Formats: sequence, C-alpha cells, structure tokens
Amino acid sequence: MFEFLSEEDADRSYWYALGSNQQISNDDNGKFIKKAKKAFNKLKDLDSEDELTDAYRELFGRGFAKETAKAQYAAPYEEFAENKFNVDIRYNLKLECMITQPGFRPKLLTEFLARHWALKANKQLQFDISSHDIPRSLLSNVTWYWKVRNTGYEARRRNNERGQIVVGSMRKNEHTSFNRNHYVECYALIGDTMIARAKIDVPINTITGSD
Repeated sequence: MFEFLSEEDADRSYWYALGSNQQISNDDNGKFIKKAKKAFNKLKDLDSEDELTDAYRELFGRGFAKETAKAQYAAPYEEFAENKFNVDIRYNLKLECMITQPGFRPKLLTEFLARHWALKANKQLQFDISSHDIPRSLLSNVTWYWKVRNTGYEARRRNNERGQIVVGSMRKNEHTSFNRNHYVECYALIGDTMIARAKIDVPINTITGSD
C-alpha cells in the first residue's frame, strides 16, 4: 500500500479514496506522498515480525497488533505517546546524535547505524533535532518531549529501566551504559496534541561495539 501511494503524482488536482471512491482534493501538494515514501522506506528492509510490528505500531498507533503488544515486555514506568497525548501528526521531524568520548574524534550516530555498528559504553550522546518542517510561526508554541527507552537484562537487574516521557528542549544529553538495542524518541506538541515525532535507535554492545 505504501509503495503504491508513494508513486502517486503530487501535481494531480485530486484523487479517489480507496474503497469509498470519494474525490479528495489535493490541498497540500500531495503531502501524503512524501509520508508514504518515508513509511515504505522504513518497512521495506525489515525482516523480523517484531521489527515489523514495532514499525506498524509507530505508523498506525499502539492499537495495531494489540494482542502481540501485550505479550511484549514494557518497563514498569514506561509511557507511550499514543496513550499520553492526542495525536495529529502533520509535520516531519528527524533526530541526529553526536557521539563524544575523550581521545576520540566526535562522530554521528547515523554513521554507526548506516554501518550496522553498535556503540561501546561510556560515550556521551548529544541528541539534536537535525531537521523539521514545522512552520516558524508555530515554533514558539511547541513544547518538546523526550523518551529514552533502554532494554536488556542488565538494565532490569539494576532496576534502572527507563521509558518515561519527560519535557525538555530541542537538545537532550545522555550517555551509553547498558548492552542491547535502545532507542530515543522526541515529540513536538502544541498544547496536548502531538504534531510531529521522531525516533533514533541506539545499539550498545560493550564487547563488539565500535569506537
């Protein structure tokens, strides 16, 4: 479906809705096409059922695959944006992370992810919003929220699992600690409504990770 939508012509004046055949005017220069391309690129390289479920839930909300989701492990105090806020995603948001450690030159997390590398422990992480298309006229009304989700045996053993959603700014500082695949999410809200969100994975392996 996303592949089909991503190949539509953004210059068309209208489309017919799937199923109802209702005519839909192109009032926003085919913004859905860009979103469909982004969704298709996210899904096309995923292999495992868990990865696909997570991706679909990110796209469609936590109601997707609800029974599967119940079986997945959640941290004791973990919060989910879909349950905490009204959701009306209208804009795009992208995260980047600068990795620093004494004795090593700064590197970007996206460089590690592109090479399928994990990070070692004891690195400083500076997360920033690298790009967005939220209109400048709205930015002064935006409140930024962040979620850091760590996983794995070591985090559970130390009773240090995270997953709360906290208010912040356009930058968040963290550091690497526990093994496993973690992630960081950022949400842009106006009032109680989430208008944009972004996620970046943070894989950590103290043995095979790269410097």
